[in-house]
Amino acid sequence: MRALLALLAAVVICSITPAVLIASYFFVIALVTQSEILLFSELGPMFLTVSLVSGAHATALGLPLYFLARHFWQINYTISALAGFIVGFIPLAIYSWPLRNLDSKSSSMVNGEWLKIDGEVTYQGWVSYFQGNFTFAGLGLLAAISFWYALSKLNHPNKRIQPDRQPATPSDGR
Repeated sequence: MRALLALLAAVVICSITPAVLIASYFFVIALVTQSEILLFSELGPMFLTVSLVSGAHATALGLPLYFLARHFWQINYTISALAGFIVGFIPLAIYSWPLRNLDSKSSSMVNGEWLKIDGEVTYQGWVSYFQGNFTFAGLGLLAAISFWYALSKLNHPNKRIQPDRQPATPSDGR
C-alpha cells in the first residue's frame, strides 16, 4: 500500500512540475512587463490546464513506460529522463507533424515568418516544429526526473529522520 501511495504522490508531483515551470516563466514575464492582467487572471487557469495535461501524459504514457522500463532495466535518473523526454516529445510531434496534408497547397505564416508555402514546409517551419517539440520534451524530462526523485525519496526515506531503534542490550556473557 505504501508503494502505491508513493507512486500516486510521485505522479502528482510529476504533473505539477511543468505547471510550476511554465507559471514561473510567465510570472517573471508579467513582472518584467508590469502586466497585472496576465499576472492574476491567466496564471491560475494556465497552471490548472498544464497540470491536467501533464497529469494525463504522466498517467496514460509515463506510468506504462515506467512499468515497462522497470521490467527490463533498473530505473535510475538517466532512464527516467530519457522516458520523460520521449513522453514529452512524441505526442506533440505526431499531433503537429507539418507533412500531414501533402495534397494541400496551403501556406502559413506566423510572426512574419513563412512556415509553409504552397504545401512545402520551409526551413523556418522545421525550426519552429522542432523548437516546440523540444520545449515539451524538456518539460517531460524535468517532470520525469521529479517523478523519479519523489518516488525514490518516498519509497526509501532518509534513515536519519526515522526514529531510532532500541539499542541492543549487552549480554552478560553467561
